[in-house]
Amino acid sequence: LRALSFQFISEALQGRREGLDALQERTKERENALNALHFIQQLLRDWTVSAGGEIHSDLVAKLQALRPLPSDKKIELWRSTFQAEQDLKGHVDRSLLFENLFYGLKNAQ
Repeated sequence: LRALSFQFISEALQGRREGLDALQERTKERENALNALHFIQQLLRDWTVSAGGEIHSDLVAKLQALRPLPSDKKIELWRSTFQAEQDLKGHVDRSLLFENLFYGLKNAQ
């Protein structure tokens, strides 16, 4: 699920839906969707911080290779993922939730 979460971020930033489709296939259960959101939050945090305190230190090089964005935009993306977690707890449709995150990443500048 962690690898799928990274794939989702990476491909969404490139405007490619394959990562979204793969993630949606694995997050049909609520618990898996929550775990994926936690991984996405952690990866976005690591992408923003990149100063030695990373949660997923083995992915630092891959995170640094992602399309560059200003730190404030990365923080905004993290906040939208945190909001998605709250929405999921409120029983929002999982596929729409990840679709919204996809477009947030795709259109981030």
